[in-house]
Order: sequence, then C-alpha cells, then structure tokens
Amino acid sequence: MKNNSNSKITIYDIAKELGLSAGTVGHALNGTGRISADTQKRVVQAAARMGYRPSMIAKSLSKNRTYTLGVVAPVIGNTAYSAMVNGIESVAYNAGYNIILCCSEFDQHRETQYLEMLRERRVEGIVIIPSRRVVSYKDQIDHLLKIEDSGLPVVVLEQNILQDNLTKIVMDNHSGAKKIVNHLIELGHKRIGFLHLGAEETDFAGNERFAGYKEALSDAGLCFSEELIAQASSISDYECDTYDKAQFEAYYEAAGRPSAVFAVCDMLAIKIIRSCNMIGLRVPDDIAVVGFDNIAVSGLVTPPLTTIHQPAVEMGKRAADLALGRIDGRLECPVSEKIQGKLVIRQSCGASLEVRS
Repeated sequence: MKNNSNSKITIYDIAKELGLSAGTVGHALNGTGRISADTQKRVVQAAARMGYRPSMIAKSLSKNRTYTLGVVAPVIGNTAYSAMVNGIESVAYNAGYNIILCCSEFDQHRETQYLEMLRERRVEGIVIIPSRRVVSYKDQIDHLLKIEDSGLPVVVLEQNILQDNLTKIVMDNHSGAKKIVNHLIELGHKRIGFLHLGAEETDFAGNERFAGYKEALSDAGLCFSEELIAQASSISDYECDTYDKAQFEAYYEAAGRPSAVFAVCDMLAIKIIRSCNMIGLRVPDDIAVVGFDNIAVSGLVTPPLTTIHQPAVEMGKRAADLALGRIDGRLECPVSEKIQGKLVIRQSCGASLEVRS
C-alpha cells in the first residue's frame, strides 16, 4: 500500500503491513540488531513503497546528533559569499545535513551573538566567513578559538586570519592581484589605481590583494604612488546599488587621471563603471576597470568586467567537506588550504584595443 493521504507513515505502519514488531522494523531501517538479510530487504522495500520518511528529530534524539552545520556570512546578495554558501549547502545536503544560515552584516557583535546561538542549537560544526570590520580582532579570534577548544569544529572561509589553530580555506589573493595588474601593465598601463573598501587592519583578503598590486608595480619598475590609492566605498554600503559619482570623479582628478583602476572586488568595480558612465568616461577607451571575484553579474554588465575568478562555489564545498571531516574524525587536526584564481579577460580592461604607448 502507498500512502496517498496527508498522514505520515511510521515504523508502526510498516510493522503492521509486514506482520513484524516495530522494533524489528526500526533495526532493519537503521542497520542495527540481528536482522536477517531477507527481513531487512522486505522492510526497506516496504518503506520505499509506502513512502516512509524517517523523522530527523527522532534520528537526532536516538543518536544524540543534530546533523546540522552552522554558517555565518557577512552578507549574501549578489556576492562571492552567496556562491560560497551555495557550495556549503550542496555538500551538507548530500551528506544528510541541514544548515542554519546567519548574516552578520559585517557587525562583530551580531557575529558573536550568532555564534553563541549556533552553539545553543547544538550544531555539529561551524563554517564562518568572518566579518572584516571588527571592533576587536583579538576578541573575534579568541571567540573562534574558544568554540574550537570546546570540541565544536570551526572552519574559516575566505578571510586568511592569522591563526594556525583553526581550519581555513582561502583564496591566494596576492597571486590573483598580481595576475590582473600584470595584465594591465602588459596592455601598456602605467598609472594604475587601487580602490578598496576600508577596514585595512582586518580585511586580510583586501590587504593581500593590495600587496599583490604593489608587487606587480614594483616588478615592472613602476613607481607606487599613494595618490592612486583610495577608499572608494565602505563596508556598510557594500551591497548598495548606488555609488557617489562625485566621490569617484574627485579621486580620478586627484590621482592624476589614471588610465586603469583595479577595484578590490567586483561589486565595487561595477559601481565604478557606472560612475564612469555618469561623468562621461568611456570604459575601456578612457579608463580600464578590473575587479576580483567573478561574481555572477560580472559578465553581464556593460562592458563585461575583466576580473579574477574566485572559485567561490568550490571553496564553499571544500569548507563544508573539511567541517564534515572534522565532525566524523576523517580530519583530526586543523589544516590550511589556499586556492588559486584564474584571470578572466573581458572587455572592461581594453584588451581588444591597441596596446597603449
């Protein structure tokens, strides 16, 4: 018989159908006890035929497990973070885990509250993309170490925090930044600006990209100039659609009209392209604009954005796999992994134009 009503099939229904005890059915479904292969086969087939779905609550209570991962991200929206979360969820789902997703909005107090809530919810592991704007970096790290030391595995994603006692999977931001700045140099650009989001002390990804930018200039024999560097936006308006065109215009003039700009992330690069359009600068004819991340809309803007592909989905998947490895004992000690990015050449860099003299 197949269940066609809204009632939930239980092991008692299966037991009644097969003339077995509920205990026998439970053992057969869980692979426990001394159950013959024939009986187990009959029970499993009947369960499938009748539409039986095991209760996660009952499963959790019987095994003292929640089969849940906690995920803390600064924002979701149209960012690399959303792709990372998609990767985490994909691996968790395939492993029979649920996730609880929390957005810190780059607020350290909120991040801390969410971490404590996840502990209270008895999640079995936590994947966190730490906020890059914090009141106290020491407090942020101490809290993560406290959770790790309590026996709850923590995996840090995207931000390469300076702590060896936590499992981390991060992007090689330094190498990626060098690749894209070298590409601009090869196109003939000599005055290349760098625009960031602030939070210099704790934005480890941004700092690594800045270091790669400076090294590429140095390797090419180009002078580094402070006037080419500016905070073009803030963490708090990271997801805003609007951008102050006057702010970019003021930077452009103060920086001596750079021929190219490297934005620390794609969202900022896209805003800069919009600002250029608003003040009459043609991209890439008058100024080249490049970014970092390769978020979903990067290839859809006009002109399509040249960027560094950050394999965000794959990074999320790997972070979830590391968390599950810590949970089930496959991974005993914290590890650190660094992922390489790939240069994606589109129209915003002017690669199709003649090389600048």
